[in-house]
Amino acid sequence: MRLLKKLSFAFTLTLALSIASPSFIPMHVATEAKAATMKINYSKKNLRVGQSCQLKISGTKEKVIWKSDQTKIASVSSKGKVMAKAVGKAKITAQVKGKSLICEITVTAAENKYVKTAPFTAKEISLEPYTAAMPKNWEIIELNSLHMLVPEGANLNAGTSSISVAITKNAEARQENFDELKKKLSANLTKEYIADLYPDTATISDFVQEEKVINSQKLLVTRYTITLEKDGKKSSLTQSIYDLFSNGYTTEVTITNNGTAVTPDVYRVGEYFISSLIYMG
Repeated sequence: MRLLKKLSFAFTLTLALSIASPSFIPMHVATEAKAATMKINYSKKNLRVGQSCQLKISGTKEKVIWKSDQTKIASVSSKGKVMAKAVGKAKITAQVKGKSLICEITVTAAENKYVKTAPFTAKEISLEPYTAAMPKNWEIIELNSLHMLVPEGANLNAGTSSISVAITKNAEARQENFDELKKKLSANLTKEYIADLYPDTATISDFVQEEKVINSQKLLVTRYTITLEKDGKKSSLTQSIYDLFSNGYTTEVTITNNGTAVTPDVYRVGEYFISSLIYMG
């Protein structure tokens, strides 16, 4: 009995030692810890101007340094929050322990809020550097440096009521310079100047210039009626020119009504177009 107890104790001791010593672990249960793989939650991301997204790095607790190669298009904070600022593309780089992870950001124009509140079924259009609202059944025809807004299928050569938009870069074109710019333009955009643009048989009447405020922005508005005579027949059209000086651009919108009925009404479309302009930078 005493011998049996000694043998039992010896076996128990051997078993305990084998469990405590790593050299005795069976090969099929031995495991090797793998290093965690660092990943960025977005490799590509599409944003509209004004939107943001949060970039994150998984697989590390080390400090991350964030950088943008185009800060005017998309900036990134020290915590990885990306803010879309202007239309274009930017690369956001996360640097961790000498390794770089990249997210490609594509920024498109912001959704124009005035599309949904338009007094007609509207769509968003982009005329650099602005977005605006235009009737869904209208189109843009590029004519030299002008953007012509007309009903779909309209024949410009045959004559139609229309809206022309000319946008010119001008460093002085800012709202704080409105009074000075208004004075200069008024001195040039006169009744006589308009008359010189048309044949001798044309007469200009109802010429008026006034200041107007649309969405807190001042504009110079020039209105007049043109009467043309050809082969003993008279025809007339009205024009209103809206000049906006803002964001380093002079935007001139000319609404022409030649008597051709268009839907929606050309003046209704033109004035709403102006009120819907959103600067994208």
